[in-house]
Amino acid sequence: MASPGSSSPTSPPIPANSGVTVPPAILASSGVTLPSAPTQPYTIQMMNIKSHVPATLDLTKSNYMQWCMFFDYVFDKFSIGAHVNTPPTQTHVDPDWLMIDSAIVNWMYTTISNEVLDLVMCPYNTAYDVWVAIKDLFHDIRLTCVVYLEAKFCSVFQGDMSTLQYCSNFKTLVDTLRDVGQPVHEENQVLNLLWGMNTKFRHAIPIITSKDPLPSLLFVRSSLLLEELQLSQSEKNVTTQALFTQHASEEEVSEPEVFEDPWAWYDVAQTAVSARPSSTAHMGSAKQSSNGDNDDDNGDGDGDDDYKEDND
Repeated sequence: MASPGSSSPTSPPIPANSGVTVPPAILASSGVTLPSAPTQPYTIQMMNIKSHVPATLDLTKSNYMQWCMFFDYVFDKFSIGAHVNTPPTQTHVDPDWLMIDSAIVNWMYTTISNEVLDLVMCPYNTAYDVWVAIKDLFHDIRLTCVVYLEAKFCSVFQGDMSTLQYCSNFKTLVDTLRDVGQPVHEENQVLNLLWGMNTKFRHAIPIITSKDPLPSLLFVRSSLLLEELQLSQSEKNVTTQALFTQHASEEEVSEPEVFEDPWAWYDVAQTAVSARPSSTAHMGSAKQSSNGDNDDDNGDGDGDDDYKEDND
């Protein structure tokens, strides 16, 4: 037991090869440092770089920063960043170093376009030489890309594109400006995005710009997609209502009946006449009364005979 006032005894060092899994915090407090395991050259050579670097470096896409970011992760993962950060010396002549360096050169050659490959490829280049050549190439064209991209950013419009496609293209343009060293503030992104929207969103834009501070670009994108969905649904409802009204009006105005048989119209007319007995009876009685009057006027009826008998 430690005497009062005496300092507590320090923990004994933990051997690195003890086989016990120790948390990093305990290792840091105990002062034990574990040596990093050297990267095996055969592991590097058998690795598929496409699964770690999915981007292909191209002069027309301006994706140099994205390509570098993927490679930085690979270099840190396998502790091989010294191959591209420092020039080789005479000590870098062992077979393992040459195998790893050749694998890195092959990685870079297979993840760049043919145009870039023709400009940077040289015999017996080390990984450092290829890395610096690619960096210098894109640094020289960076200013030209910045001027072109900034002009395109200030004149982007939606046109016939959907809201999703327009926002995706706009985000790609913003990312490209960031990759060439000209990041755009998010507030300017929102304002330029709204500036290029179609006029059908004129009611939604003032609602977004009235917020202080301005919402994020992702929030604006979601709001515009929702507004486009509502406008599309309203247009469908109007079209459906118009079709329903037109169909109802067509049913009210019936077309005349066409008879294939030339005498069919006569049968229809006869049926219509027989369906109105009151009118026919009235016409018959009127005709009979008219005939009676005519008989009396002509002296052919019984009225004349009665007159003669009275005179006699």
